[in-house]
Amino acid sequence: MRVLVAIAVLSIGCSKKEQAKPVEQPPPRPADPAPKPAEPAPKPAEPARTGSVDELAARIGAKVVARGAAELDDKPGPDRWAQLDGGEHGQYVIETSGKVFLAQYEADGRTQPWPGDPAGKAIAHQQGHRAGYQRWELAVRGGELVVLREESVDDARAGDAPVKKDYGDCVPSCPKAGERGFTVSSGPTLADVGTMGR
Repeated sequence: MRVLVAIAVLSIGCSKKEQAKPVEQPPPRPADPAPKPAEPAPKPAEPARTGSVDELAARIGAKVVARGAAELDDKPGPDRWAQLDGGEHGQYVIETSGKVFLAQYEADGRTQPWPGDPAGKAIAHQQGHRAGYQRWELAVRGGELVVLREESVDDARAGDAPVKKDYGDCVPSCPKAGERGFTVSSGPTLADVGTMGR
């Protein structure tokens, strides 16, 4: 009977130890992560630029000798421009909002192309000749490349005074650059200009 009592005491003692054990709780669940911030709205697409001034110059057999930005049209904001040298011909490239112009001129040792001026409102181009010169100021008005002012001296040796014509902000009455010895092509992108004959 002693064995039986010992087994009973043991089993009672074991069952009390098991009951006294605290019940294990599962670990607390981590808090939900903060919601992701909304992604920013996509930026509006910029208009595709087809080609570059350097590619245009290579295509027409010229090199870029100057470039910059100036207010050359009748809309707010600077316009990009470049001057190209192709030996016997030079060119001005003007990139306005929505249109590109290429104005070609004959060049020799008396040609004084516009070197550029960020504060400039027109391209001032001068061509000297034996005894005088012709000077034109080109700009974009009403979507066309026009002459705003022109000046000439036929024979300075004979005392000829400069003849000046100022057309002001002449939309639509300004003479077009093509009417003053420039060969002009235009299009929506750089790839669309420069197809004129040389």
